[in-house]
Amino acid sequence: MVAPAIERPTYAEVVAESRRPLTSLAWRLLGDKTLAEDITQDALVALLGAWDDVENPRGFARSAVFNRCRDVQRREISAREKTTLLRATERAAALNPVASPYLADVISTLPPLWREFVVLRFYGGHNLDEIAELTGRSVGTVKSGLHRALRQLREQLDDDTVPQAA
Repeated sequence: MVAPAIERPTYAEVVAESRRPLTSLAWRLLGDKTLAEDITQDALVALLGAWDDVENPRGFARSAVFNRCRDVQRREISAREKTTLLRATERAAALNPVASPYLADVISTLPPLWREFVVLRFYGGHNLDEIAELTGRSVGTVKSGLHRALRQLREQLDDDTVPQAA
């Protein structure tokens, strides 16, 4: 028995149904809405350029957004490492980032890889195997990274310095 052929969506259909979730993914990874929109646009333009060679356009677009977010995170880390003229108060604030009761603010304090794991798992709905494939890490690395990230989030959210909702 031959499986029925799956009809491939058009580029316009992929863009229409993917733009919002891709922008959300990028925003949650980077914490900057404008940058997330730019990254999503760049990824969709890249998809158009590779359209004839792409078997899974939605997966291609998601991977393109994810990889572009990683590039931005690498640049941010590199810029921070090169900056040596931080005032002491700025340095202290960067080392003690728990200043907001909002989950997105607390998630943004996680190391980039842990943040990727948390966003892909809890906002993207991916399972451990999918996260491992998307990030190029082993399932064990994903499990331990998620465990450590969640422990850090719990500690920060339970911290007495964070105002609790009534």
